[in-house]
Amino acid sequence: ATGTIPLSGSSTLANYQAKGRKYQLFVIDVADNQKAAFLLVDMKKTLKEADYIDYMGGYFGSDETQQIYVFAKLHYLAGVVGLSRADADPLARELASHLR
Repeated sequence: ATGTIPLSGSSTLANYQAKGRKYQLFVIDVADNQKAAFLLVDMKKTLKEADYIDYMGGYFGSDETQQIYVFAKLHYLAGVVGLSRADADPLARELASHLR
């Protein structure tokens, strides 16, 4: 996910495998909330059939190869790559709870 948008802050990408599924969590730390919001808009433009997730302030869609759940919180852009929306949602909520 981080390779599809320009990065100007620090980022973390973690790979996981659970129950036979591989997925990634990412966090991009940028200068401020506005920059995170702009990155979210940029990310939305790269997603096919981006569905708005109102309670997370983010989007779920796909790029050329995988599904992406992305949201902005504070000065972060974060998300889950490689899982269905139903599987990514609880992970995204947990990830969001740790962003301060």
